[in-house]
Amino acid sequence: MAPPSSNSGYPRATTSVAALAAALGDENMAPCPPVEAAPGPRQNVAGGRLGGGAGAAARRGRVLGDITNVLTLQQPAAPQQRPRHVMRHEPEMVDRQVRRVTDEVYEEAAFNVAFEGDAQDTQRISEYAPEVHAHLLHEEVFFMPRADYMSGQADINYKMRGILVDWLVEVHMRYKLRPETLFLAINLIDRFLSVRTMMRRKLQLLGVVCMFIATKFEEIDPPKVGEFAYITDNTYTRNEILSMECTVLVALHFQIAIPMQTHFKDRLLRANGGDLVHRYLTEYLLELGLVDIRSIRHPPSLLVAAAIMFANELMGQRPTWSAAMAHHARRPASALSGCVEEFRALLDAAPRASLQAVRRKYQSDQYCAVASMEFNLRPRE
Repeated sequence: MAPPSSNSGYPRATTSVAALAAALGDENMAPCPPVEAAPGPRQNVAGGRLGGGAGAAARRGRVLGDITNVLTLQQPAAPQQRPRHVMRHEPEMVDRQVRRVTDEVYEEAAFNVAFEGDAQDTQRISEYAPEVHAHLLHEEVFFMPRADYMSGQADINYKMRGILVDWLVEVHMRYKLRPETLFLAINLIDRFLSVRTMMRRKLQLLGVVCMFIATKFEEIDPPKVGEFAYITDNTYTRNEILSMECTVLVALHFQIAIPMQTHFKDRLLRANGGDLVHRYLTEYLLELGLVDIRSIRHPPSLLVAAAIMFANELMGQRPTWSAAMAHHARRPASALSGCVEEFRALLDAAPRASLQAVRRKYQSDQYCAVASMEFNLRPRE
């Protein structure tokens, strides 16, 4: 057994017998006499030879007995102390904690009502969907372009970027590509221009190459490189496209798997509810934001949340931002108001804008002609 600490009230085993007797209160334990210098080989001790006589025997027994007492002394065990991490809880405190945890469980269940049937669909990965959503929210800020990158470009401006995005929307429609492909291509363009300068005669080549990369990442059967050379009217050769592809990938460190608006849209729309018109109106607002360079300063999840909140307002859904939506988007309504006003301005200016590819796309019956609908764009008081 390890010796008790110095502040425990018990003496160490190395102290004298007298000290032990005094500390333990043992009146029968006599103190050991001082040890004298060792006698000569034949010198008598207490009137007799060494090893002979009753006095020597008594003294040897007494000394050995004292030494034995020191070696076999049983020290009382130190009283057990309560671990520091164990705390006594009052019944009222325990009741409050139980009620708080119970309320959180019921609140979480109420927020996830829209996803109750996901366990029956293996494609929904209901066991991991909340963790995936939380991971995307955490990672999205690391793959955003610089909001002021155009100030470092000497030969291009934001109007040229808008024209390029408008043309890519038409290319996207022509090849009937997935929405993820369009959003990824625009993100690659803005991130590349955030780290490299570009001449205006190569800007269309950059757009084609970023769309080419996005199709290879998102599509099952992506268009071939020759088709992308063809849609530029053979302005750029196949070798130029492949060379530029390497340049873009190296500049972006091959970081292609990134959080985008489309990754948040499905989950937030399902949590919000609404019909097909509501969904297409939200998508229309998001694609209008692609053309406007000001939208790149907002994280993708914020853009999706603001588009849904604005669509709720336009469609007359109350409340426009419920507690469940604030929970899933991790943002209150006050954090979305600025982005909502930007969408309001874009929707108001869309009929008069010079770039009409997005509006023409959503005027078709395939998208419920949401771009042709008339809405009351006056801000709510």
